[in-house]
Amino acid sequence: MWYILGFLALLESVRAGLVPRVPRDTHLQYPVCRPSSVRCTEKNHFQNENVYKVNGHELIIDFLDGSYFKLRCDSDSKYSSMLLDDHEMPAFSWPMTVEVAVFNQCLIPQDTYYAALKAVNVTVTKTLRLRLPADSKLEVHHLRGLQITSLEISAVHSFKPPRPSFDFLDEVPRLRILKLTDIVLEPKAFNRLPISLEILNIINARLLAAEHVLQNDKNNTRHWLERLNSLQSLLLSASSVIVADYPGEIFTLPQLSSLTNLVSMSLHYMNLESEKLTYWLKNSTLKYLTLQSCVLTTLPKSMFTGAHLSKITLAYNQITSLPLGLFTPLRDSLQELDLSHNKLNQATVANSVKQLGRLVTLKANDNPLGSLCGDASIVKAPLNSGLPSSLHRLELRNTGATRICSDWISNDALMDIDLSNNNITEITYSDLEMIRTVRGTVRINLKKNNLRKIYVSRSDHQQCQAKSPIPDDPSVITRVQVELDLDKLPCDCNAYWLREVLRSCSLLKLKDDVECLPYPIPLHTKLLQYLIDEISCPYTDECLPECSCKNRPRDNATVMFCPGALPRDPHWPLATKDFPLALHVAPGTLAAVPNITLVELHAPNNNITELADEDIPDTLRVLDVRNNSISRISLDAAKVLAQIENVSVYLSGNPLACECNDASAFSHLNFVGGGDWNLTQCVDMSLASGKTERDLCPSPLPIVFGVVFPLLLIAVAGLTVYLLVPRVKQFMFRHDLCANWILRECNDSNDPEKTDDAFLSYSYVDLNLLKELKNGLEKLGYSTIEHQTDWQPGDAVLEQIAWSVLKARRTLLLVTDNFVESEWTPVEFRIAHRHALKTRTKRVLIVHCGLQKPKKLPLDLQIYLENHTYLEWDDPKFWHKLRRFMPPPRQESVQSRPEDIDSPSPLMQQNFPLFEKSPQKPQLVAALLSTNTVPSAC
Repeated sequence: MWYILGFLALLESVRAGLVPRVPRDTHLQYPVCRPSSVRCTEKNHFQNENVYKVNGHELIIDFLDGSYFKLRCDSDSKYSSMLLDDHEMPAFSWPMTVEVAVFNQCLIPQDTYYAALKAVNVTVTKTLRLRLPADSKLEVHHLRGLQITSLEISAVHSFKPPRPSFDFLDEVPRLRILKLTDIVLEPKAFNRLPISLEILNIINARLLAAEHVLQNDKNNTRHWLERLNSLQSLLLSASSVIVADYPGEIFTLPQLSSLTNLVSMSLHYMNLESEKLTYWLKNSTLKYLTLQSCVLTTLPKSMFTGAHLSKITLAYNQITSLPLGLFTPLRDSLQELDLSHNKLNQATVANSVKQLGRLVTLKANDNPLGSLCGDASIVKAPLNSGLPSSLHRLELRNTGATRICSDWISNDALMDIDLSNNNITEITYSDLEMIRTVRGTVRINLKKNNLRKIYVSRSDHQQCQAKSPIPDDPSVITRVQVELDLDKLPCDCNAYWLREVLRSCSLLKLKDDVECLPYPIPLHTKLLQYLIDEISCPYTDECLPECSCKNRPRDNATVMFCPGALPRDPHWPLATKDFPLALHVAPGTLAAVPNITLVELHAPNNNITELADEDIPDTLRVLDVRNNSISRISLDAAKVLAQIENVSVYLSGNPLACECNDASAFSHLNFVGGGDWNLTQCVDMSLASGKTERDLCPSPLPIVFGVVFPLLLIAVAGLTVYLLVPRVKQFMFRHDLCANWILRECNDSNDPEKTDDAFLSYSYVDLNLLKELKNGLEKLGYSTIEHQTDWQPGDAVLEQIAWSVLKARRTLLLVTDNFVESEWTPVEFRIAHRHALKTRTKRVLIVHCGLQKPKKLPLDLQIYLENHTYLEWDDPKFWHKLRRFMPPPRQESVQSRPEDIDSPSPLMQQNFPLFEKSPQKPQLVAALLSTNTVPSAC
């Protein structure tokens, strides 16, 4: 019972606010609204950020245990900023200690900042940062009780700056760091600054006006700064607006002899008198001096006498000249010099710094210097800048520079060069060959220079790739990596070798991929996105009118594209070993490999019949002759191809015979690495690659062991039947047996698109025989085409042949011994045969006329004769069989005379003794020709 009453009493105490509530999650440390608070609401809790609503104001508290506590008050114009000592403020459930406390846009508390922090259970040990609302009034009691060493105060609105009381720092006498920004101090406050200060920053504090009051006060016997003898770093800065409000006020320089600990001094927008700088720095302890925007036009020669400065900034003044020897007293101490945004010329800067042997950083941005080593447009201009060899960083932005000076290439310490916003339009590869003993990367900024060319040659690329390894000995001078910072560049011919060097050589790289200019029209937006042959150069020599030419930088090849027909004897562009030709031709335009210096030949689907070794130069790298008419590859041609390194040969689709005498050539082609030789098939559809002499020239001895013997018998029987079928058909066709079965594969289509019945192919020597054949066909009602009467003079022969084959339903070849000697008859056969294969119709008919030398025929015609039926001129039933093989005539207006056709002429008997007169009667022949029961042939 007592336990229950005790627990109820504890709950009531928690509700009344006598005992603090424990946070919902003890792992998360953040303030919580007080138990008695009715106007405090917790909205969101993030990792280190907590949002509250207090009295209608939004508060954000950032907290990191042991590090910082930051309170951001509501800046909404419809509310006034939150009072820090509001009793509705959330608080931590247990004491928290932080190094830094920050109050952003919060109203100054009515009590002290110490009490305001205690109310939220926070103690600050080091730094207090205040960002005060407009017109805030900071009094002396507000900082009472704080044990801080650093105070930073800034204003939210500079046009309504806070104005603290003159004694507001009296309660924090142990301050070592004081930073005031946009805070207007009373003049008396400057003389009450804590003497313990080590770092003092006063920015936009109406200092010039206060200086005027202090100078007129006769009680001030010394400068207000001179009493701060613990001061180590000083920053006094006004603004251009404040300087304009007090144009006649001159800042009084303190005597540095009393500031024995002062190391760094920066004066911004403080009007100074040059004469007052004479011997001002003598025997001072200053190491870093900044006189920026102080309306200086010149400096006294003795300004740095007795000084030991290591860094000087004189930027944003109006200095036009510097006395000779101004920096000589600092030649052993000065390491960084900033002369930016003045009116100095080239000679002044070079002469001023040439004796500074320890200078590491030189900044001369926005001065009318031009190029420190002479204008690039003047051939005899000097190439050395004369700058100290100790420089590590050099900034010359917006100085009118036009070149990279040659002494920078070998300046051993120089690793960072900023030449952005200048007039550099062209640079060479030698400008980027930086040589150092110091290992590292030289960075060159060339942005906004209207850069148009970076000259990099093939030899530069080769030299960069063949670089020797960087020696381990740091004293050995060697070439180091260069990183370029570019914005835009034309991605044209001039950029090709630059791209290759950037891709393959580690000595040159880009900070970011350079953007391509819109001219010439780019294929890609960035330079390194281009592939190896996507950048080409204009071709300036004469090209064929039917073709287009361009130059390929990779191998200096002339790339020639011929999309249409070529002239009979093309005048190819001049090609040499150093400037070869890469030829691309359209299908059906090339009958032989051009005998020129080729690096590439792309000629698929053409009429090339052979590859001669004299047509294969050692410069050849790509040979694409797929789907041509190559049946044999000579041994010499195969040897030449095998000896060329990195050559790619494409031969698929050619009717390779793959016979025994091809074995030696195939053995060499097997060593050709690139191309499609592994996919190339023989005329029998077997793969040509890998075939050895044993495959192409099988042994005559049969394999008689095991199960191979019966399988071999079956194969031999099948092959015999397969090979004898053409012979059987020829025998039966010759004796007019089962003609319907032999001709069953013929297509009985009337070919409505064909205009003539027969195209006659013959040798001009056999013209008399042709006349008899033509007369006989015409008497049977067939229309014919032959070149003597039907071809147009002046037209291309190949086109006439193709036209004749396409117009005729059949092609009749009058094959004699003279047929072989003709130049065009083999071509007529091939075209007709291809057309027959394409249409799947037997359209080729061979008339065998006393042929005594069949081995002289082309190989493909020999194979055709061995595997197809044909007509013999001396066959007594020649005209009967011809009529059955031919389709019905389109117009049978002419009455056939079989008695004339069936009787051989004296000319035939004289030329072909084997021809004998038919024993059959003419009436029988006429009956056979006129019968309607004869099956029509295709």
